[in-house]
Amino acid sequence: MGYERQFEALKYFDSKSWLHEINIPTLTIAGAEDIIAPLSGAKEVQQEIGNDTQIAVVPNGHVSPIEQPQKVVDAILKFLTV
Repeated sequence: MGYERQFEALKYFDSKSWLHEINIPTLTIAGAEDIIAPLSGAKEVQQEIGNDTQIAVVPNGHVSPIEQPQKVVDAILKFLTV
């Protein structure tokens, strides 16, 4: 039930109009195999934000924070310590 509600909310969420306002280093994490939030969407976010935006791709990831939490944590820690 929780995933269904999240998916429903994602259908109507669109941040494109304000992404350009983000002016701090940003990390986007994407699962390479995610069909709900695909890598192409992370690349679009990166383009819209622009400066200092990084993408961390979790190989074979679908629901990466659940399937591969250590890879997600590692990506966040690497981003924060650079």
